[in-house]
Amino acid sequence: MLTSHETFVGQFMKNSERRSVYKQIKDLVKKAQAVARKELEQRRQRLQAKLVLENKLYQEEFAENVKSRIDEDIRKRKDNLIEIKSERDRRDKEFLQEMNIKRELEDCYEIREALTRRDMLQVKEAQLEQITENQRVLIRQRQTDEYWRKVCDTRARHYEKQLENEQRLLEIYKPTRAEVWMSKSHCTSTSVARAAEDAIYRKELLDMIAEKKAKREGEECDRIEEHRKLMREIASEQQDHSAALVRRKRAVYKATMEYIDYARRLHKLEEDAQAARYARIDDLRHVDICTKSNLALEVKRKAKLAKLYYAELRRQMCDEYERRLREVHERPRTKIIENRFVHPEKSKAELLAEQRKGREELDHQLAENARLQAEEEEKVAEQYIADQKDHLPTHPNWLIYQCPNKNFAVQRVSSEVQRLSKSEVKLERENACIEPCGCFARLPNDCVNHSYLSPLKRGPNADQKLRNTTLCLPREACEHTIWWYAYGGSLYCIAKSEMSMSLLPSDLQSSMKNEQNRFNNRQNGYGHQPLIGDGQ
Repeated sequence: MLTSHETFVGQFMKNSERRSVYKQIKDLVKKAQAVARKELEQRRQRLQAKLVLENKLYQEEFAENVKSRIDEDIRKRKDNLIEIKSERDRRDKEFLQEMNIKRELEDCYEIREALTRRDMLQVKEAQLEQITENQRVLIRQRQTDEYWRKVCDTRARHYEKQLENEQRLLEIYKPTRAEVWMSKSHCTSTSVARAAEDAIYRKELLDMIAEKKAKREGEECDRIEEHRKLMREIASEQQDHSAALVRRKRAVYKATMEYIDYARRLHKLEEDAQAARYARIDDLRHVDICTKSNLALEVKRKAKLAKLYYAELRRQMCDEYERRLREVHERPRTKIIENRFVHPEKSKAELLAEQRKGREELDHQLAENARLQAEEEEKVAEQYIADQKDHLPTHPNWLIYQCPNKNFAVQRVSSEVQRLSKSEVKLERENACIEPCGCFARLPNDCVNHSYLSPLKRGPNADQKLRNTTLCLPREACEHTIWWYAYGGSLYCIAKSEMSMSLLPSDLQSSMKNEQNRFNNRQNGYGHQPLIGDGQ
């Protein structure tokens, strides 16, 4: 049989083992959760970097497409304008060549005189031909008239001769009156018939003569009228020729003026087209500049947002890191299971009170450290002013703050850099901080003066520290030697003084001594492990 004490001890051991197992499981779960969170954070960062890269590539591709499209549009418009201009120049050249030929023909005195002489000769030849033809017609008409006149004269002479013969015969054979009466009475019928025939013939002959004469006079009048008409036509043709010459000169003058106006309008149209083309090119250039400017502004805006996001992320990471340090500092350091029978479990209010008390003590310690640091800095400054020194030999755990080169002396080079060659110093400076602060930090975020992760920007009295570091002090007092250490969720600014070291917690003093020993070992060739206070 087990006693009650043994039963209690067995139960206690069983409960202790169960609690230990639960604690180990809880720690493993927390560790797994931390690993999962870390992997998730890494995956999120990779996805964010991939998204930023894709966005950048998209912006570049979009800008390239816009630029190529604008260039293609400009090229097509230029080609069309060049084709239109070449076609117009060709037509203008042909027209100008024709007008030049015409102007040369009209302006050349010899050609103009030759053309005028040719026209005059042609007119004269036509007139001479007309005159010759008219003369031939007149000659033929005169010959015809002369022929008919001769015919009429011959007939008239024949008729008169016949009358004379008859009259002579009558006088020769004149009978007596009785015989005449007898003959008359006897030949009354015959003479009456002959006299009637003679009268009719005579009348016809007179009519024919009168008709011929009237016809000849009419033809003479017609010929005269035709000659007058020909003279009038010649005068009219001469007048028309002179009028045509005047009209031709006026037409040439008008064509010349029209060509001059056309050339002016053509030149004006060309200038307007060129001005429109230049305006279009200016508009396209303005659109291109605006597009590029908008793209640049968009890229800058996204870069600024990304920078803000990154700064916020780093701030959150720093806050999370400080919170974890504080939690680690405020968490009980011992991992031994406390006996709640001897030490009863503390309530939440008591734990909060202890945390508050520890925080107040820590703030008091920080304020005291700041005061001692200021006194130590004043003493060191007075000492260096008295010794007329303006620099200190560097130490890996020390940070040297100095004013910008443009206002004060040239930055001092550390003893480690002084022992290097020129090429090694150049390489060291190329790998150093990009800002002229003289810290020789390997990365921009490691720079104390210009990095967002600088301890001056967080921790107790950060504003006062930042204000102290940004003051433009004299040249002899612008450099101070300070140690920065993270302990218990807080950052300690410690001057090189045994008095300030004595005010630190014992754990911090021991950790600082261990770090100093590790640094000495590293200087002796034992390798280097990253420290909390290195470069911070």
